[in-house]
Amino acid sequence: MERQAGPLTFLNQFRRKPLPLLFISFRGEELRNSFVSHVVRALKEAGFNVFIDSHEVRGRDIRFLLRRIENSKVALVIFSERFAESEWCLREVTKIAEQVRAGCLVAIPVFYRVSTNDVKMLQGKFGDCFVETLEKRVGVDHPLGPRWMNSVMFIAGMIGFTSEVHSIDDDLVEEIVKAIKRQLPYQSPASKALEREFTRELLSALIVSCICYYLIPSLFTDLNFFASPKWFLLVLMLFVIRKIIFYLES
Repeated sequence: MERQAGPLTFLNQFRRKPLPLLFISFRGEELRNSFVSHVVRALKEAGFNVFIDSHEVRGRDIRFLLRRIENSKVALVIFSERFAESEWCLREVTKIAEQVRAGCLVAIPVFYRVSTNDVKMLQGKFGDCFVETLEKRVGVDHPLGPRWMNSVMFIAGMIGFTSEVHSIDDDLVEEIVKAIKRQLPYQSPASKALEREFTRELLSALIVSCICYYLIPSLFTDLNFFASPKWFLLVLMLFVIRKIIFYLES
């Protein structure tokens, strides 16, 4: 038997699908409470669906984090001097490189207060951190070494942004947001407000329609009712219901 579409089913057709995920890879101890916080705030204000590792439940295996990368459409890789100090960062960038090569992801590198050459050539402080992490975690001769190295060099070789060009953080953040807008659909605050207003009005209209179609004919068979004060009281009641809906949605 075919199910009839009810009001909630009808409303579901107007719900916006979740926006594509934007993954940000960075060295947390170095940037979480400074530059990255500004980037995340600006991207969220622009209407993007942003994920950083602080959103992940603490204590979970890194596989859950790598799955987030698989579900993303764009990855922002923020290289800093101590980026390669973290094994997690190197594993993230390796997964990002795999997804990019498979055509499933767009990666945008950001070189924040680190030389682009140091990252691309694995030299300087960045290179030292890479070697230390490799020696400490897996050993110099481990197969992961070349994979990590190739992944870092691959992502670093893409077109991105550097604080050497945009020395003021606000300018760098602005350029990053512009680049993401060219890659991902997003919903501006004005658009979000308009969508909420439309949903509220539609829900109000559905409630009024249901009351008029089902309730009124069964309670009032005399059409003279609509010329009486009781009709105006009913309209007032519907207005109150509408305001309650607005309150619950806000």
